[in-house]
Amino acid sequence: MKQVGIKAVVALACAWLGAAAPATAANAEIGTIGNSFSPANVTINVGNSVHWSGLLGGFHTVAQVDNASAAIWNGGFHSAGAANEFTFSFVATGIYYYICEPHVGSGMRGTVTVIEPVPTVSGWSLIVMTVLAFTAGTILFGRRRRAAAA
Repeated sequence: MKQVGIKAVVALACAWLGAAAPATAANAEIGTIGNSFSPANVTINVGNSVHWSGLLGGFHTVAQVDNASAAIWNGGFHSAGAANEFTFSFVATGIYYYICEPHVGSGMRGTVTVIEPVPTVSGWSLIVMTVLAFTAGTILFGRRRRAAAA
């Protein structure tokens, strides 16, 4: 096999490795129980959304704050005062702190942690990569045996 053929097999194997599908986290659902969010803290992947429900027509709100101890909206995401629900999509990694403005004094706050998805390899990709690696190894081993015999 020509040198170009070996490079093609290796390139194809690398392409399959790069084709690993990212693990997707479902969009998070946060409700309210009394004067607390449930669950208060969630972790999602970049590009996913959080949906807050049970805001009871403005009795509860959702407002982003600067840090865990802050109680003042920082200009980030903010639900409408009369909304029963609110959804926000997160496009950057980080920890986002949020509060219920009327009930922050009673500790109604939480966090949304946004992470990069971890790539996973599907079963078929693993099979194809194994076959390609075996084929490349057989080609290389065959070339060395022929070169040693010559």
